[in-house]
Amino acid sequence: MALSTMNKTILNILIVAALALLIISCEDPTSDESNDIQITTLIYHLVPKGTRDTVSLEYQDLDGEGGEDPIIKNRKLDTNIEYFGYIELLDENHPNPEKPHERVDNNTSTYQFFYELSDTSNHDISYIDSDPTGFPVGLTTVFLSGSGNTERLNIRLYEELDKSASGPDYADTTSIGGKRVFKAELLIRLKD
Repeated sequence: MALSTMNKTILNILIVAALALLIISCEDPTSDESNDIQITTLIYHLVPKGTRDTVSLEYQDLDGEGGEDPIIKNRKLDTNIEYFGYIELLDENHPNPEKPHERVDNNTSTYQFFYELSDTSNHDISYIDSDPTGFPVGLTTVFLSGSGNTERLNIRLYEELDKSASGPDYADTTSIGGKRVFKAELLIRLKD
């Protein structure tokens, strides 16, 4: 039995629509750079100068702000030591955990980390890395441990900020605009 011309047209339209839906549903949602970056875990690795030992401070918040309390893993640092620091970011809500720090590293002019210590008289943090125009990124740092009490270290990641605004230093985010993507609060504890 032959299909009428109208039935053939409807069939062709349905086939084209089905193929279009199939193509759209197969696109990789992470390939679009406009997608929000997803971060569940920040690990601040600190390597004492002259050694290969690594001390890792970790902040994990699988359900984001406002849900369950984050899991924070802190380790004690040596006093009066220079550490090379580097950030690792994870998105552990995907079956194959993504590494958002690679996205930051590939788009350095779009992102910047800010480091804020509760007492800057004991410790110091400075940026090592910069974007192509010379503005800081903060994936890599130098951390100088001092002596004294336990302190809080807030690490915040901003995107699409104005890095040329006055004051985009290690902690000041008042004039940069942009959007805060992630924040973590760690404790800096020193060995006795």
